[in-house]
Amino acid sequence: MARAISRARTRLALLLSLMFGLVFVGLVPAHAAGTASISGTVTVPAGVDVTQATVTLMVNSPEWLTTPVSETSPDAAGAYSFSGLEPGQYKLMFSHSATTPAWNGGSPIEATAPWIELADAQEVTGQDASMFIPGSISGKVIFPDGAAPELIFVSASLSSGEFAIAATTTDADGNYLLGNLPPGSYKLNFDSSTGDYFPVWNGGSMNQQDAPEIALAEGATLSGEDVALTPVTEGGGISGTISRLGGGETEGAMVQLFDASGEPLYTTTAAADGSYELSGITAGSYKVAVLPTRSGDLPVWFGGTDEGTAALIEVAAGELVTGIDIVLPAAGSLHGTVSGYAGDGGVLVQVFPALNPEPDFPTSLGSAWVKPDGSYSVTGLPAGQVIVRLVGRPGGYADQWYGGTFASATPVSIVEGQATLGIDFTVYRQAMIQGQVKAPLDPSSTRIRVLDAAGNEAGAGFALQDGSYAVDGLMPGSYKVEFMATAPGQVTTWYGGKTLATAAVLTLAAGQTLTGVDSDVIIAPSPSPSPKPTPTDKPTPTEKPTPKPTVSDKPAIQPAGNVTATDSGELAETGAPASLAPLGLAGGVLGAVGVVLLVATRLRTRR
Repeated sequence: MARAISRARTRLALLLSLMFGLVFVGLVPAHAAGTASISGTVTVPAGVDVTQATVTLMVNSPEWLTTPVSETSPDAAGAYSFSGLEPGQYKLMFSHSATTPAWNGGSPIEATAPWIELADAQEVTGQDASMFIPGSISGKVIFPDGAAPELIFVSASLSSGEFAIAATTTDADGNYLLGNLPPGSYKLNFDSSTGDYFPVWNGGSMNQQDAPEIALAEGATLSGEDVALTPVTEGGGISGTISRLGGGETEGAMVQLFDASGEPLYTTTAAADGSYELSGITAGSYKVAVLPTRSGDLPVWFGGTDEGTAALIEVAAGELVTGIDIVLPAAGSLHGTVSGYAGDGGVLVQVFPALNPEPDFPTSLGSAWVKPDGSYSVTGLPAGQVIVRLVGRPGGYADQWYGGTFASATPVSIVEGQATLGIDFTVYRQAMIQGQVKAPLDPSSTRIRVLDAAGNEAGAGFALQDGSYAVDGLMPGSYKVEFMATAPGQVTTWYGGKTLATAAVLTLAAGQTLTGVDSDVIIAPSPSPSPKPTPTDKPTPTEKPTPKPTVSDKPAIQPAGNVTATDSGELAETGAPASLAPLGLAGGVLGAVGVVLLVATRLRTRR
């Protein structure tokens, strides 16, 4: 059961990781017109119109996810190019409705695609891609006699790679179909959704290394790749305690099981007292390690300093091997309470370096989910100054930084071997701003930024293909909204004005959703009050009295500048300036990228 719970948590964490991949999208610098370029040629099968293919340019975004910045289609010869690019790291995604997708470097998925490093004025050529008629692999999962079929996750990875490139689930009878596969040699993994069965590879192998290769030709359809499952009740287990040198919490530490060759099998988490159990293990030789909590760190292995020197643990059929204890290095920890939170939805606390050498790409030092009682503990932190973020959006709360914004967050000191206490938060229901990106702006190349009163970015997002957008996770407060162009040749505009100074100030309460914040709305200047006529200033018979200003029925907003609410101007449906020239850009690709990333990350974590 511990393993089943562990896997359920892992799947939840991976799904949320996609969401958090957008947490810092607001920190990515704008890609204004530059001097670098990328070009190449797309090759498609005979009979496929190459001009209907789409080439999407992705830029390196913080931590988890690339972000689309432009797209184009090849010409009749398959040639394409992107120009006016800023220096940075890029990837290319190639898609067509009649072929398999592809990434630069010949990769079938984003995770293995190499970064294209662009310097100022550099011309990178030869970024070619080949696309193929998709093939498929199908079969059936066989359950023990008398057992009802359950949902099984099936994933396919290339024999030469560790990432899955396709995934599916079984139907009510245990049948599965993996489609849209490029030609190559594959290995299949089968994983129980409940943890009641051992994970297995095609051919009945317990690890990827021993699984036989499945050769798939272009457009081929292979069937009969069946596999039988074994209940975990027939297995043994490994248990022990995780502690830390100098003391400190180890609750939630990820403990992973490996086979004798070093292939990862599955994980569990340490309890509040540091105890853990890896259950449902078949007879054999295994290794155990505690996974690092931050990037750059190494696992801590039982009985050795690395995988090669780690001790082998022999498990007999049905045997529980105890005393597999692991001591972690000394580290600091961070603790606090989140007031107003009652366990209704996921809330995460993340820790980042206070002095990040790359502030546009902050690297997480550690994170922890807030418990239903509102407490949290982030362990395994290095000594030094950190800043702390509460990510509330998964639970419907606002995101916030401890002590301020990202730019003004209060630094917190972490001391090796000691616990830093009292880093507390109070949650607020998230506020949201919604609206439309309208012509002449192009929704697919417009990024919506929400800035606080100090000019710091408090939230950001991209519009859908129909122009609609929503920026959520906002704290109560006053904001301005920027419609920032991400393609060369376009200009930026603001809600309620043409500049930051003239933009409208929107005031949001906790939990409020403000709609109608569209890109083509500006605010007319407040009319100067006309002096009242004196008895001697009577209008002549040909003069008409000046009409009184009408009162707007739009949602109340406050114009920028030193204008009081009573002096606020009216909303004028005048549209955006006619000089704004729309340019085409990709939209709607983040979902597809996220699905591929989820599959790849899930297999790597479970394995």
